[in-house]
Amino acid sequence: MLKECLLAEVADARGRNLWWAATRTLLFSGSAKKAVLEYRLASWLSEKGYRRLSTLYFHRLESRYTFFIGKRTIIGPGLELPHPVGIVIGEGVIIGRNCTIFQQTTIGGKDVGDAEKSVYPSIGDDVVVFAGAKILGNIRVESGSVIGANSVVLKDVAEKAVVAGAPATEIGNRE
Repeated sequence: MLKECLLAEVADARGRNLWWAATRTLLFSGSAKKAVLEYRLASWLSEKGYRRLSTLYFHRLESRYTFFIGKRTIIGPGLELPHPVGIVIGEGVIIGRNCTIFQQTTIGGKDVGDAEKSVYPSIGDDVVVFAGAKILGNIRVESGSVIGANSVVLKDVAEKAVVAGAPATEIGNRE
C-alpha cells in the first residue's frame, strides 16, 4: 500500500525513481506534500510494528503541521491536503482514493464514546471537502461528492452530490 500511495502522491508521471522522489519531497517540497508523505511513513511504521517510532511521527505531524490523523484511519492513495492546518480525522475513518481535504476540517465521531463503538464516517473516492467542513457520525459520503465550506454533514451524501450548509443539504449535482 505504501508504494501505491507514494506513486500517486510524490512520484513523477512515469513513476521512476520513487524513493528519490519521496526524499526530494521531504527535503524540498511545501508543507502540504510533506505532511501527506510523513503521514504515510508513520502509518507504514505502525503497520510494520514500529509502534514507538510511528507514535513519534504522529506526534511530529500534530506539532509541526497542526493536524491530527488517527493511527487506525484508512486513507487511499492520492490524498491531497492543500492547506493541512487544523485538520482532524478520527481513528476509525475510511477515506477513498484521490480525495482533497482543505484546512480546519473535522471528520470523526458525533458522540462521546464513538471511538469504542467504531462509529465513524466513510468517504468514497474523488471527494472534495472544503475548508471548515464537519463530517460527523456513522455516515457515508459517496464517491465524487463535494462538501461545501463550513458545512455540517450529519446524514449520508449521495454520489456526485454537492452539499452545503449547517446542517448540510444537497444544493446540486457534480455531473
